[in-house]
Amino acid sequence: MPTATNTGWVLLAEDDQALRTLLSSLLQKDGHHVIVARDGDELVVAHASLPRDRQGRTVVVSDLAMPNRGGLEACEEIAAQEAGAAVVLMGAFSEVGDEERARALRAAMLVKPFELSRLRALVRGLLDDPSATASSMLARL
Repeated sequence: MPTATNTGWVLLAEDDQALRTLLSSLLQKDGHHVIVARDGDELVVAHASLPRDRQGRTVVVSDLAMPNRGGLEACEEIAAQEAGAAVVLMGAFSEVGDEERARALRAAMLVKPFELSRLRALVRGLLDDPSATASSMLARL
């Protein structure tokens, strides 16, 4: 059921089409504005194309390992442009240094496979509380 969270924006980057479609459908069902991207390059372009006069918070949900530009690098660029954006990273594995870079973004890290309900609650919580960091919100779930 849509709530006040539908004023926020969710940017979803995932190179696996089936997972991208599933996550997008669930997040839209929750009432969120969702823009999908297939890789980090598309994610950065999607962020740049968001309406300048938009209301609500931006939550970026991104796979770590994608073609062209990885999710972490793209999220670092987005965070530099929009300080209040929340970052949720997903991955089956991480490279050396990824966790430190994710901590610097105050990002939440979800290890695949993860419970879909956990991701949905995380996104909902981040949109409901614009002052919360993704890492602290995940710790509360």
